[in-house]
Amino acid sequence: MSSATTADARRVAWVTGASRGIGADTALRLAEIGYDIALTARDQKRLQGVAQEVESLGRRALPIASNLTDRASIVAFADAAETWALRRAV
Repeated sequence: MSSATTADARRVAWVTGASRGIGADTALRLAEIGYDIALTARDQKRLQGVAQEVESLGRRALPIASNLTDRASIVAFADAAETWALRRAV
């Protein structure tokens, strides 16, 4: 059981296809309503741009390129996102 209180809990969303279109729009909307966002898509450069927009809304962003058709790529992203999500904001 986690010792974090409700006030300490961070809401985190994982958005795939987040480098453009509906994925990017979804990430930004979630950031607007208070979520930190773990972003993934194949295009790291575009992910960085979306991450900057998320951060400009006062939320944290983790942009990591991955390919949903490659299991190892997704496992690596999921592991990194879990570690990132469990860290408390400083």
